[in-house]
Amino acid sequence: MAKKCVEVKTLHNYSLEKLIKIEKTLEGDYSKSLLRAVIMRYQGVHTTTIAQTIGKSIASVTIYINRWNEFGLDATIDFRGGSVSTFTDEMKEDLKRVVLNADPRAYGFEATN
Repeated sequence: MAKKCVEVKTLHNYSLEKLIKIEKTLEGDYSKSLLRAVIMRYQGVHTTTIAQTIGKSIASVTIYINRWNEFGLDATIDFRGGSVSTFTDEMKEDLKRVVLNADPRAYGFEATN
């Protein structure tokens, strides 16, 4: 028995035409792919075809649509990656000082010619 396709449960008070206009203004692959997947699925396009069209996996398409169903347009905000660096300015300056001024032998390296 075939698995039921994921469905777009609501357009969150947007019209299909409005979503298409919004899609054209979005920047970033994630946001555009998510909204394109929602639009296509709402139009009845099969999940496999959507995945092939946007160049994503079926699992990604399913995740996109489920996020849309839960969060609406906020689902297009890409929170993946981009964590805040823990590398402080002090650490950067210390590394720079060591690289430019320190003798490698002080850190257990042998000098060779």
